[in-house]
Amino acid sequence: MNRRFGPLTLSLAIGASACSVSHGVRPIGDGVTGITATVGGPMVDYYGSHKPLPLSTVGVVHGLSDTVDLHAAVNWSTLALFGLFGTEIGAGWMFLEQKGARPALMGDLSFDLFAGDLSTGAPDGGVRVFNELDLRASWAWGKQQHLIYTGPSAFIQPFQLKGVPSWSLGHQFRFRRFDLSTEARWLAPFDDNEALTVDYAGLGKAGALSLQLGGRYRFGGPK
Repeated sequence: MNRRFGPLTLSLAIGASACSVSHGVRPIGDGVTGITATVGGPMVDYYGSHKPLPLSTVGVVHGLSDTVDLHAAVNWSTLALFGLFGTEIGAGWMFLEQKGARPALMGDLSFDLFAGDLSTGAPDGGVRVFNELDLRASWAWGKQQHLIYTGPSAFIQPFQLKGVPSWSLGHQFRFRRFDLSTEARWLAPFDDNEALTVDYAGLGKAGALSLQLGGRYRFGGPK
């Protein structure tokens, strides 16, 4: 079975899997709700140099407990840029707390749906569903418990079992009610980016690099 995407599908999957910063880094907290926004994406050659695509998402996250979150978002920029409506819903669970140098570990599962028509002619649009699996190790530092985090992801097309792996490295500044995240992600590290339909900047000829900036405002929770 061929587990790789074709060049066009792989290019779309790279863009879709880099629409937001990592969800599952640390739980937001029992009863706390957050409004999220992200901008940035894969580094693509346009206007004479490689720059992050201006992809953006807006969403919400809610803490069901001190270890479990639910989240949802709309990828509205994919509609403006590619004629694709995109949305996602998911949940994260922190199953190991930080202890000294040992990091906290949190897993996250998202369901992503994209629908629309990318170009003129056949086929006349369609719907695709993807799953995204994330595992993040994180270390808190300072009085504000800022976070350094890293870990792998897999953006999977469940039918025909094709996927795009990636690895993320990020930092989250945590303030009283506001979090600011910066993240770099290496997407499709085992694929030759010269064979793709989009001119991505990767590490050498491998995959695509993505840069993102995310913000989150938190409210609610215990008084």
